[in-house]
Amino acid sequence: MIDELESVFNRELLAFLKFFDSDLPANDPENYYMEREWRKFMPMPLQLSLQHVVVPQAYASRTLERYPQHREKLKTLERLEN
Repeated sequence: MIDELESVFNRELLAFLKFFDSDLPANDPENYYMEREWRKFMPMPLQLSLQHVVVPQAYASRTLERYPQHREKLKTLERLEN
């Protein structure tokens, strides 16, 4: 029971927390406070209302294999620059 509770605690709470040192300058690589990221447990389905799916060029083929229905919406970072 303790192991199961620890697993739930880690998965449902600790996985979504990110600690930081408030004394670090804003440009310090160890200052995580200003990171912009989403954390989601379990898969998040792509909605059909997406305008674009943006991925690095190296992940384009893998993304198309997994989500062929979004072929028309796929943009790579390199293609966005042009």
